[in-house]
Amino acid sequence: MSSELIQLASGISCFPMLHGKAPFCLELRRQMWNNAYDCIAISLPERLRDDLIMGVQKLPIIYAVTVEVDGETIAYAPVDPCDACIESIRQGLQRQIPIHFVEDDILLFHQEHLVLPDAHLLKHIGTEKYFETCAEFLKDVESDQLILQRAQDVLERLSELQERYSNILYICDYPILVAMQSAKGSLGQKVKTLSERPVPQDNEYLNHISGVGRLIQTKLFPVNPDQLYFALGELPFYAAEMEKERFNPMAPLSDYLELMKKIFLETRDNYLKQDSEAHTINLVRLQASLKYLRNLTVLGGRLTPDLFDIVTVAKGVFGPHYAGKILEAAKYYPFFELFDNQPYMKVGFGRIQTPFDEEYVEAVNIFQDEPREWRTIQIKKEPDPEEKKKYQYAWDPRGMCSHVPEDVRIEGFNKSVRHKSRQIVSASQTKTEAFTSSIKDGIDVRETLRNWHTGSVYVKEQPPVQKQVDTVVVIFDSTHDEQYPQHTTWYAEHQEESTLTFFASDPFKDLIGPGIARSLYGGLCLIFPPRHIPDVFQLPYAASLKNLTEILVYGALLFSNEKQVAYVAAKKPGIRLKKLASKFNKRLLWIPLSLYSQETIRKLRTFHILNGNQVRSWASKFIME
Repeated sequence: MSSELIQLASGISCFPMLHGKAPFCLELRRQMWNNAYDCIAISLPERLRDDLIMGVQKLPIIYAVTVEVDGETIAYAPVDPCDACIESIRQGLQRQIPIHFVEDDILLFHQEHLVLPDAHLLKHIGTEKYFETCAEFLKDVESDQLILQRAQDVLERLSELQERYSNILYICDYPILVAMQSAKGSLGQKVKTLSERPVPQDNEYLNHISGVGRLIQTKLFPVNPDQLYFALGELPFYAAEMEKERFNPMAPLSDYLELMKKIFLETRDNYLKQDSEAHTINLVRLQASLKYLRNLTVLGGRLTPDLFDIVTVAKGVFGPHYAGKILEAAKYYPFFELFDNQPYMKVGFGRIQTPFDEEYVEAVNIFQDEPREWRTIQIKKEPDPEEKKKYQYAWDPRGMCSHVPEDVRIEGFNKSVRHKSRQIVSASQTKTEAFTSSIKDGIDVRETLRNWHTGSVYVKEQPPVQKQVDTVVVIFDSTHDEQYPQHTTWYAEHQEESTLTFFASDPFKDLIGPGIARSLYGGLCLIFPPRHIPDVFQLPYAASLKNLTEILVYGALLFSNEKQVAYVAAKKPGIRLKKLASKFNKRLLWIPLSLYSQETIRKLRTFHILNGNQVRSWASKFIME
């Protein structure tokens, strides 16, 4: 949407902005592409000018300017690539336009947080309408002594610049623009009007907050890339994408909502390379997560989600491990320098530690307009490689058992499949005939409607199912046998459990806790009631079979006591499996895997191996259901 700037006076175009918000940065860039200015005036202290310009020249590596008063650090200003002031400096340097900072040191001592409408709204309603909306939130700014003092000083300096330049672009914050707009007349008259207002002047207080008589120094340090989230107005991931976009002159301007999708997609692509649960992150679930994110954001009264919303959605849809990876991706910034002595400035929540400080000190972020608060969410991140090595060395191969909640889940699934199989057998034995003297087991509505033109009513006869189904085969993946080196038979601990034979991924490559290994079923066979059977993967005939699916089905057919074996898979059993079943004079009852939701399949397919019964006492602390 086209957006017109606010004309403060003849030859002075005003661009109000919120610090650190990308929509203002992008809109300012567009304005400077479409208009020609001979001067840029920025509503920042003159003391920061040289260091900020030097920091801009070092982008995309992010530096910050620290402010010391009488040897004590009190504030800092990050060179945020998503900040409109930083963007104006970059554009001014590129276009060789004079850059002036038109404020004194008041901003170094006084930081006011504002609660204004979502910055994303600027893209849709334009600069003028957004300012009118913000003005409603700032009705009381006219009585603020500090704002009036700032406005008076800035207007005087703008008057001086107006004599030298004919087309000035002035970048400022919203409170000072509201104070300026409240005065009528020409720019010179505004200065007079503001100076004559009956506002109580506490000169001692104003001198104190403006640093009069105090030693003020500024220094420039690179910011620790792992802590940029506390310094930047947008997510470090978004800031990095904006910097990448600068290297491609044909790339469209970055869109915040599109980049939210990109966080999920890129994290998924990295997740696919290393995690056993990666198969569950499909496009359907990604679409559901984005819809959930949108609804959660709207319920919070915003148009754009924050990091807490993103991680909450990732945890709710994909689980805590994926949420931890989303958190890492959102906070990752790829541009940094390696220093031998590590002179990075560390940044925390309302505090910093320069390379010359022994500990953190409280410091305000001059480029932070909106208040921030801590919010807590419980996620369990994957152990690092060193921790996994410790878990591997401590593993005792003499003791292994299952995780009880997963046993309950798989037995419930086994029961439902056997019930479904009996229904299929019953349906296959149902007979339909025209009604004569008895309705038998009820009217067959489908056959009656099919023969409606004859006027006949059809009834059905369902003989009782004499045989039960005691064996269930579930095939999750029949095409990647190389990914499933674990071939095992587990025997029931009690009579309510089945005998379980399966092939799965290597659990010892994915240790998630002390004595806890995570694995992924490729296929499994459940025999109930339980009985002792040999390992089907070691049977002599198994070596002549084509793949793991055929071996598993062979064992199920061999040890099943019933004529019917339930076969749950994505595709119907092929000719080889049917021939194998005919050798045993048995039948495979196919149940499509698509009948079950992706979430159900994910929970069934992922299981854990515990290093002994004692591990069950703490396993739930590391395993998220």
